[in-house]
Amino acid sequence: VPRSVDPQIFLREMSNLAGVQQVSLTNALPGRPGWQGQWAYAEDQGENAEQVDTEYMAIDENYLQTLGITLLAGRNFDPTRQSDVDDGLIINETTVRAMGWVTPENAIGKRITSPSSSPAGEVIGVVKDYHGLGLQQQIWPKAMDYAPGRSRYAAVRFVTGNTSELMQESKEIWKQVFGDYTLEYFFLNEEFNKQYQNEERLTKVFVLFAVLTVVIAVIGLLGLVSFMVVS
Repeated sequence: VPRSVDPQIFLREMSNLAGVQQVSLTNALPGRPGWQGQWAYAEDQGENAEQVDTEYMAIDENYLQTLGITLLAGRNFDPTRQSDVDDGLIINETTVRAMGWVTPENAIGKRITSPSSSPAGEVIGVVKDYHGLGLQQQIWPKAMDYAPGRSRYAAVRFVTGNTSELMQESKEIWKQVFGDYTLEYFFLNEEFNKQYQNEERLTKVFVLFAVLTVVIAVIGLLGLVSFMVVS
């Protein structure tokens, strides 16, 4: 999303399209993580706090609903609350455990500090863990910050069935708002499929070897039967 133009204009226009359910600005999507490896500490642990390598995610108030992420405790961002905008954080269950807070409910109101100031602030919500990089990868501690200005992507949740028409309308809106900036888009289902390409290749190789093994066994059995008949 180009930063020279207010992306909220694009979001408002997209939200008016038929079939569009929700639109969100973010720097992180499943298969395309945010800033990984950001150091974070539980402020209430003091000098005994252990370093937690987190994925910093810049999101807006529509992100959870757009991606279908479940809120377990606390609340979502409210852009009309200045404290949410300046200081609020939403974390996942893995971050709760890594910070030593045990339960999602106990994490609400706790503070996170960071040498880089990202992520840093007060926990206002906890979301259910989800795999952002495929089931074969571990779930990273995640810290979501209300920072749509740091976004790289506009995520659109829509009803399937008239996708080609929706894409054409989206391109027209993009051109109206952003002019000659190049529009690059992808579908999350395709991103999910990419995460399992290696497993699919291995499965095909295993099936091939299994078939070859059966064929060789059958040939060997036929050879043995032929030898016994000749004898």
